[in-house]
Amino acid sequence: MRVIAHGAFKHHKNDISKANVVQAKKKLNKAESNPNNQTFFTGANHYPLSLHPSKIAFKGVKRKLSTVPTADTSEIAKKVKDANKKPVLISDFDGTFVGFAEDPNMVMSAEELKKFNTMLDNLNQFSVDPPILVTAGSLDRFEKIFGEEAANSLNSMGLKGNQMNLSVPNDKADKFIQEWTSEKNAHVVGEEGKNSNNPAYLIEKTDLDNGQTKIKLRPTDLLGFSPEKSNFDAKLRESLEPLGFRIENLGMIINLHWRGLSNKCEDTQGPVKIQLSKENDSLFNEIKSKAHSSEAKKIEISNSKNEKLNVSFDDLLEFGKQKFKAISEEHLDNKLIKKEQLGSLTNDDIYKNGKAIIVEHNANKAWELSDVKTQTYNKGEAVKQLIGLFGGKDSNLPVYLGDAVGEEKGVLKDDEFAMKAASDLGGIGIGVMHRDVKEIKNNPPSRADINTEADYKLSSFKETIPFIENLAKEYSKQPIAT
Repeated sequence: MRVIAHGAFKHHKNDISKANVVQAKKKLNKAESNPNNQTFFTGANHYPLSLHPSKIAFKGVKRKLSTVPTADTSEIAKKVKDANKKPVLISDFDGTFVGFAEDPNMVMSAEELKKFNTMLDNLNQFSVDPPILVTAGSLDRFEKIFGEEAANSLNSMGLKGNQMNLSVPNDKADKFIQEWTSEKNAHVVGEEGKNSNNPAYLIEKTDLDNGQTKIKLRPTDLLGFSPEKSNFDAKLRESLEPLGFRIENLGMIINLHWRGLSNKCEDTQGPVKIQLSKENDSLFNEIKSKAHSSEAKKIEISNSKNEKLNVSFDDLLEFGKQKFKAISEEHLDNKLIKKEQLGSLTNDDIYKNGKAIIVEHNANKAWELSDVKTQTYNKGEAVKQLIGLFGGKDSNLPVYLGDAVGEEKGVLKDDEFAMKAASDLGGIGIGVMHRDVKEIKNNPPSRADINTEADYKLSSFKETIPFIENLAKEYSKQPIAT
């Protein structure tokens, strides 16, 4: 069994005729407009670029997450055996393997890390391939979590598929590298080529002498953040972190997080107190001039003169969002585009010129300023490509685990696409209900009411490692012909 923890993968180019393009455009124009979540056509190239499409009529039966049956390893192992295929376990990381945390580099305690390493040992015992882990952030975080040597030995994927550390069959590796170098302005390290001077990506490849090739894909300076990158990063931090927000700079993605501030407001009795230093007094005056009157005065902000201002959490959150947006607009200028501009981007815009967009992830308590390349990925396409890379659907059956199921304001979440793709390939989708310790404790009804196409569920992220171990054990009891 091959275990893959996954975030996102690039949507592949499709060959379609001009007549089909015209017909598809007609259908697109009739659909409800949502430029950040439908299929667009990239200028003269005439092929569909999937930008997190949301208005898709899935054929599956959606059920409340609470009513979806609990994942049973014996039942799932039997389904895989009956299909006469190898199970390919594909999984999200945050909220699925580990609980959400304010600092994503500190998501695993020593005890949890030990359990994870024990799981890897148990997988080896049952002749199961080690996991491929993925994060929407940089792969550097896995070095911080697991250690450099262990992280390098794991297959991994980061930055929504823009950063990779994968061992794949030689024939698949050659095809993969050819696609990236020809279409995505990538350059293979050590080789001369047309993209060697200003590549969007660098690819390192190593022959492992076992029929496999190690591929390391890294994005170069994206978004045009450099040379203004350090000043940009500093401006965001000095304007927002004193107020309890957190800025996470991943290079091609800069996140504004307010989960920590939100949790503090929920957990603290009385007002949450924020003390500003003298150099941040201007923030105090800005907030004072913009805050609305409200009875929910949950936050008390003091300046260096000990003047106090009481504001609601919603007021401070809105201030933070608008500040983040204003600073991004100031530093990126015409590189920052709006949702409605996504459909008119050319390949040069996407892979050479550098464009950015702010994407709202309010349900995850974050806003994301990202390179537009990250918007061309969704987890459904990833499942399809990964199954192709590791042998195809005739010999592999995807089992997908993820917590980002359902939809937010009519927009499907990433893991819901993967559930659909797994189903299309004859596989299985498993939704994780509770994504952090707080959700386990409070059991929010909003999670139970999510409509999903998942076939099974796990109660929380704490069940993922035991589930994988038990599934591997069941798999070893029921050998599958290959």
